[in-house]
Amino acid sequence: MAVTLWRARASGTSLVAGLSGVDEPACARRRKCPLIIQPKWAQMTRVDHIQTDPKDRIRRVKQIIYGLALVSFPIMLLAGFLMHPDLLSFTIVTTADQLASNFRRSTMFHVGHLIVALSVPLIVAALLCLMERLKGAGAWYGFIGGITGILGAVVLAIDKGALCLVLSAFDTLNDAQFADLVPHLQVIVDKAGLLWVVWLLPLLPIGAAVQVVGLIKERQVPIWRGVGMITGLLLLNNPDIELISSFGAVLMAFGYVPLGIRVLAEARSA
Repeated sequence: MAVTLWRARASGTSLVAGLSGVDEPACARRRKCPLIIQPKWAQMTRVDHIQTDPKDRIRRVKQIIYGLALVSFPIMLLAGFLMHPDLLSFTIVTTADQLASNFRRSTMFHVGHLIVALSVPLIVAALLCLMERLKGAGAWYGFIGGITGILGAVVLAIDKGALCLVLSAFDTLNDAQFADLVPHLQVIVDKAGLLWVVWLLPLLPIGAAVQVVGLIKERQVPIWRGVGMITGLLLLNNPDIELISSFGAVLMAFGYVPLGIRVLAEARSA
C-alpha cells in the first residue's frame, strides 16, 4: 500500500486513480474521485515563480530607493547648511574678500558643500518618486513639478561643483599664492561667464513645491504638513543666508521624512 501511494504521488495521479488503475481525468469526469492529490513540488514551483518575478523585485528595490531618498535628502541638506562657518550671519557675500574668508582653512565649509552635492541624486530620486505617486488630480502637478525640479537639481550640482568644490582646491594654495588669487575670486562672486546658469537654481524648490501642491490635492499629505513643506522649500530661495536655509530644511524634513517612511513601509509589505 505504501509503495502504491508513493508511486501515485510521484506520477502526479490521485490516490484513487493509483489504486484502481483509472486515469485521473476519467475519474474526475465521473465524480468518483472526491479529491485529486496534487504533488507538493508543483505548488511550490508556482509560488517560487511568483516570489522571484524580476519585475516585482525591481519594483520593490526601486520603492526602497525612493523611500530612502525622501528620508535622506532633507537631512543631508540640513547637515550641509549647519556646517557653514558663518551660520548665524545675515551678511550677504558681495566681495572676493568675504568669499575668501568663508572658505579659507575651513574644512567644515568644504565638507558641508560636498554633502549637499552628494544629495543631488537623492533629490532626483525623490522627485521621480512623487511623479509616479501622483496619478489622480495631482498628476500634472507631479509631472510639471518633477521636470522643473530635476532641471533645478542639475543646476544645484553645477553650483556645488563650480562654486564650492573648486574652492577646496584653491584652499590648498600657500598664503602667498592665495593672496594673489583672492582678487580674481570676484568673478565667482559676480557669477561671470557661463556661471549665470546658477541663477536658475530656484527651479529646484519651485518644482518641488508644485509637486507638494499635487500631494495636497490628492490628500497624500495633510494640508498643514503640505503648507510647511512648501514654506520650507521657498525659504531656500534666499541669498545664501544659511540660518534661513537651515530652518527651511527642517520644515522640509517634517514633510518628506514621514512620506519616505510610508514609501518604505509599502515596499516592505509588497
